[in-house]
Amino acid sequence: MFGVLLVIAYGLGMAATLTAAGLLLVRLRDRFQGRWRLARRWQAISPPATAALIIVVGLGLAGRALAGIA
Repeated sequence: MFGVLLVIAYGLGMAATLTAAGLLLVRLRDRFQGRWRLARRWQAISPPATAALIIVVGLGLAGRALAGIA
């Protein structure tokens, strides 16, 4: 029973933390929206840059795994 209580408390704490972080980011976005030209440029660049980074890291990890097998 104590373990179940710990899991529930952990889940509630994580949900509260993620909710607070999300609300903080929304407030910051609303506060600084329209003030920075760089922010608009970053919004256009960040999705492809993030995708490219994920692909490069994934290929690097796959290459290391294949080198370890051979």
